[in-house]
Amino acid sequence: MTAESFYGWMCRHARAMGWDLDEEAQKTFHVWAAIASTNGLDDEQTAQLARGLGVIPDEVTAAYQPEMREAAMGELLEQPDLAALDVDLDRIAGDEPPRWGVAVRPGPRVRKGYRAAPHGARLPRSRGSTMADSVRTYLVINSGALFGPGRRIEFRSSCPAGSVVPLEVDGRPVRALLTDTPLGGGVLAAELQDCYL
Repeated sequence: MTAESFYGWMCRHARAMGWDLDEEAQKTFHVWAAIASTNGLDDEQTAQLARGLGVIPDEVTAAYQPEMREAAMGELLEQPDLAALDVDLDRIAGDEPPRWGVAVRPGPRVRKGYRAAPHGARLPRSRGSTMADSVRTYLVINSGALFGPGRRIEFRSSCPAGSVVPLEVDGRPVRALLTDTPLGGGVLAAELQDCYL
């Protein structure tokens, strides 16, 4: 069974309210459907449609949101980088290992299965992953929130900007968002995401 389009939903409710769906009314509903699927409807538009169709505003929102999400996902997935990101987010949601390898600078006394990094950061090794040609150095710019002022956490990763990678700092598991913001000397910024939970 396929989901009813927002246009079809509006027509069904308009007929139930006794509307005569002439060509002009159908064109108006096509416009409402286009607006809803691209930009969504604001509270005033939602309330106006709800009054005219004899429903509550939440029903209007519930009727157009699936179509709007589908349109937005279609646009996003047309971009190769975002399509790959969507696959990785699905993988993360399913607790599967990341697709890209992550490495940190080697350091002394490394626990089995980890590569140590200066300043206490370390990452678990990914089984079967390969390093990409472009391994970049990252510096966490908001480490003070969790580890106190002056704490420097630097690591290397081949993951693309926008990825969230797991780290272990001073025995504490954290996640860092990789950015493409240059800090100088070939080092890029990373942000701890656990600060915002």
